[in-house]
Order: sequence, then structure tokens, then C-alpha cells
Amino acid sequence: MTGTTAAGALSLGGLMLLVLGVCDDRRALPAQTKLVVQTLAAALAVFWGGATILEFAGPVVSVTFSLLWIVAVTNAINFIDNMDGLAGGLAAIAAVAFGISASLNSQWLVAALAA
Repeated sequence: MTGTTAAGALSLGGLMLLVLGVCDDRRALPAQTKLVVQTLAAALAVFWGGATILEFAGPVVSVTFSLLWIVAVTNAINFIDNMDGLAGGLAAIAAVAFGISASLNSQWLVAALAA
């Protein structure tokens, strides 16, 4: 997998979540619809974006845990989105932390996406 493919997959997954969020803000979407789109975006990130925990009890457990983690974090941000500024502030703090951690570990694509 090339860096361009990974960046494209992660960007497409992020775009899917952006469109989902805008649609959900305009009119309340059913939880099932949101879960399906979140899972598809997570699958893009994991299978084509390479967003998995590489050294975690084998590939099946790694992929499963990564998918569940991405969907869980997406839902956690969605739950706190109703309080003005809280979701954005927490996401900014997390992005800075991920960017610093990725830079320290020479994960330049992750650092660039966090910026």
C-alpha cells in the first residue's frame, strides 16, 4: 500500500463522516444509518488506510479491535457534539496529542493527518 492510497482512503473515510455529520445536523438520522456509515468509514481506514494496531494478537484480532475502536471513538465524539465547542475542543486536543506522538515515532502520514 502506498502513502497516496492510504491518504486517499483516510480522506474518503473522513469525508464520509463529514457528510454524515452535516446530514445528521440538518435532520436527525436513524442510529442504524449512522452506524452503517461509521462502520464503512472505519473499514476504509483499516483495510485501505492501514489504520490498524500492527502488533496486537494477530491480524484478525487487530482488524476487529481497530474497527471497533474507530467506530467507538466516532460515536463518543458524536455523543458530545450537542454541547457547543466541546467536541471541537476535544478533537483539537486529541489531534495535537496524536500529531506529537506520531512525529516522535516517525509516522509522518499520521502526523500530517493530525495537523
